[in-house]
Amino acid sequence: MRRALQLVIYFDFDEEKLFEIAKEGKKLGLELFVLDDGWFGKRNDDTSSLGDWFVDRSKLPNGLDSLVKKINGLGLRFGLWFEPEMVSPESKLYKKHPDWCIHVKGRNRSQARSQLILDVHLRGIMIQPGW
Repeated sequence: MRRALQLVIYFDFDEEKLFEIAKEGKKLGLELFVLDDGWFGKRNDDTSSLGDWFVDRSKLPNGLDSLVKKINGLGLRFGLWFEPEMVSPESKLYKKHPDWCIHVKGRNRSQARSQLILDVHLRGIMIQPGW
């Protein structure tokens, strides 16, 4: 039987805290550790940084590689959450490419949860290293 547990820590973490949680999860028999929201950009709440898929080095100074190796070293698989189809108006991506979100020219852009939807059908939008 597979066992899963979701623990929500709302943007307040660092590598040590995540590793301690993973160790406790391993003791409970969990097989997979998924890092949820807050690992990227300057995402300290849910109003910014969607689209800025770069590791926040203030939370994870050794990057994701270090954390993944530690988690895997416990015998746990590692998963990573991200939402590639969404962008925050308060993000580097949106500021550089506001035309990449779905919108009707000349009208206000529709937001939900401080997010806009990227227009993923645009040629090359999903393969823009460094945008």
